[in-house]
Amino acid sequence: RHFACMRQLPFEVAMDHDGQLAQGWQVRATPTSFLLNRQGQIVQRHVGLIDAAQLHTAIEQVLAAP
Repeated sequence: RHFACMRQLPFEVAMDHDGQLAQGWQVRATPTSFLLNRQGQIVQRHVGLIDAAQLHTAIEQVLAAP
């Protein structure tokens, strides 16, 4: 939570205090980013750092999908 606040991240960050989310979503490394479609389904997963341009492109692709 402190990291997200300090960096003023412009997106939601899930807090997984007991590890159940990481286990359920098969997170093996930090950071791992997920993009969800409008139906709440995971459509992209990125393990490791992702720069702003890559993230922007990925979000645009998800938003363009029907």
